[in-house]
Amino acid sequence: MAKRILISAGGTGGHVYPAQALAKKLKAENPELYIFFAAAGLEGNQFFDRESFPYQEVSAGYFPLKRPLKCMASFGKLIAGLWQSDRLLKKIAPDLIIGFGSYHTLPLLLAARLRKIPYILHEANSIPGKVNKLMSKGALATGILFPDARNYLKGNVVEVDLPLRDTLNNSFMTREKAIEHYSLDPDKTTLLFFGGSQGAASLNHLAIETVSNLKDWKKTIQILHFTGREKETSKIAHLYNDLKLTAYVKDYEENMEFAWMAGDLLISRSGAGTIAEEIAYEKPGLLIPYPMAADNHQERNAFFMSDKVKGALTLIEKNLTGKKLASVIISLLEDNNKALLQLRDHIIQFKMNTVRKDFCEFIKATYNGSKERS
Repeated sequence: MAKRILISAGGTGGHVYPAQALAKKLKAENPELYIFFAAAGLEGNQFFDRESFPYQEVSAGYFPLKRPLKCMASFGKLIAGLWQSDRLLKKIAPDLIIGFGSYHTLPLLLAARLRKIPYILHEANSIPGKVNKLMSKGALATGILFPDARNYLKGNVVEVDLPLRDTLNNSFMTREKAIEHYSLDPDKTTLLFFGGSQGAASLNHLAIETVSNLKDWKKTIQILHFTGREKETSKIAHLYNDLKLTAYVKDYEENMEFAWMAGDLLISRSGAGTIAEEIAYEKPGLLIPYPMAADNHQERNAFFMSDKVKGALTLIEKNLTGKKLASVIISLLEDNNKALLQLRDHIIQFKMNTVRKDFCEFIKATYNGSKERS
């Protein structure tokens, strides 16, 4: 196996969290392994654990094709990033590079190709980002989470899992412990609201409107809500209290294993990480794709969960009101959660019938295989 690995991931939590999870797993299996992170924006990235990994910033630019002046400025950043990346690769001398997509990783991957350093990609979304599309042909392999992503990529493409945050692998967590952790009622159905790393504000407003239409269900339901926005947390908590609803409201939850075990129905965006965790924890969901996501990939992610897995319902934000969302929730909770439990059964069935390669093992096998052929 490689002795020195450079991981390139930046931008949203959907890119950074699985990259860090992979790094920790690789390191746990081989303590001698040297792992280094490099990408644009790591210094200020709220999702990147700067205390756990050595890293370096690399300049990069976003290329919005409808804004030529922005593209010109970004081209300068890309050239600077290429120069920085080349110097870094010469210094670090990695055996392998692993890229998790987004424009933050492009200079590093281009420099790797120029230096003929092997690289492996991971594409988490149904519609791959531009960088992974561009770089997939030269990769040793590209691991994908959603089968449809294969249609957009070149070269060796294989279905793999999405590395989950290490806290989510806590097999000792139970619903009872999680409910107690949040001081909730074990006999009530828990609605879990969160917006992920993008689009939390509009989801918070929708949650308030929705819950206001569920007043007649306050003896049956309770709320677990992570707002993603500190300034809104207190206001939302007060609203739930005024409605006399059992609720726990927090800005952000670092220990998501508690949230996943406590929740019975997820109401959230449909980022790849959320979908992967939803399947892992077998939680039915009402997925509201973030409408500003690149290439509308969150909508495709959501439809995979609702149409293929049949473990969720996809609701488009443009046409959605709190009253409509409340009506959908009620339909799932009627007859002792009958429809809700059916969604959960579909997720369990999907997991039983689906085999994905472990991305960590896939990396080792792919890299070792390439060395044997060379």
